[in-house]
Amino acid sequence: KGSGYRGFFDIDYTIGINGWEKKIPALQTSHGYQFNPWLYTGLGMALDWVTNSSRHDSSMANFFVDIRSDLIRRKVCPFVDLKVGYTLLGADGLYVNPNIGCRITLTHRNGVNISAGYVSRCHSVANIGTNGYHYYSSKRSDAIMVTVGIDI
Repeated sequence: KGSGYRGFFDIDYTIGINGWEKKIPALQTSHGYQFNPWLYTGLGMALDWVTNSSRHDSSMANFFVDIRSDLIRRKVCPFVDLKVGYTLLGADGLYVNPNIGCRITLTHRNGVNISAGYVSRCHSVANIGTNGYHYYSSKRSDAIMVTVGIDI
């Protein structure tokens, strides 16, 4: 892929590894600029639906900067990707998501992307103390993510 606009549309499935997030399906999109065949930067958003046994179902919105490198120019191409941003709605704090994966070229401009990665969120959690007062504490949630999507 040469330079110009590039967009990604993904479906994610995340499995929590520290007890807070049990499973999270998500829709994710990123749009930006492909500077050369090896460097893409863009802005994106992911909407997550959290389900677990200790909390009610909820949703989170993650807003991020996306930096991606397609490592070689072939029909099947490995890539690395890093998303860094902020989580809102069901949580409030830092969002980090590094991934490695493979892009399968469909046409000159389009491809299918499959990746696996790690997700970490640092966020504040509302608590109620024994005296009935509300207070906030910081919590980190970590997970493994599998992603399938297309790029245009």
